Amino acid sequence: LHGCLFVFLQGSLWTALIATGYAETTLQEMITYVIINSLVGYLTAFNATSVISQRVDDGSIASDLILPIRFKWKVFFENIGGNLFNFLFSGVFSMIVALLLYRAAGPASVLSLAAFVPSILLGILISYHIVYLFAMSAFWVTKPWYITILVTALTKLFGGGVIPIWLYPNWLKTISDVMNQNKQYLVELDQFNGDGDLGISM
Repeated sequence: LHGCLFVFLQGSLWTALIATGYAETTLQEMITYVIINSLVGYLTAFNATSVISQRVDDGSIASDLILPIRFKWKVFFENIGGNLFNFLFSGVFSMIVALLLYRAAGPASVLSLAAFVPSILLGILISYHIVYLFAMSAFWVTKPWYITILVTALTKLFGGGVIPIWLYPNWLKTISDVMNQNKQYLVELDQFNGDGDLGISM
């Protein structure tokens, strides 16, 4: 329900903005952006900070560190399992709703679709490692609850998670180009549209 409501609100918002001439883009491009943004968001919603913080607080981190699998990947697979569940039972349904309510653009070509899949996988890894890097502060900070909020806000801002980067002012585009967060949304969209260079995301 949340995913469907998000897609509907985003579609209504961009329909109004495009009709007024505020956004210099087409509705089809924006609906495609909203769908891909939503699906990538489900797959990259990592909660490693609170998980690691809780295990450091209760001491269970000691047991995790002696397991045969590296702690980083243990947390990753625990998180990605929940992300895939949300993707399949919320993301796919919201995508279908968006396709029924609005017209979304398909992939530019078979090659673009083939490049789109690995770009998502690499975007997931980049997103997780950024979150994991900040989550390590749980070993030094007593209550790192604000770390998750900070990382999410930076990702949404510099990754174009809410507003596409191509609508940013030039100075904010320059900052976003330097940040790795744009690899989470923009590269995937470029590959889907056939505008990206495969070497960028790989």
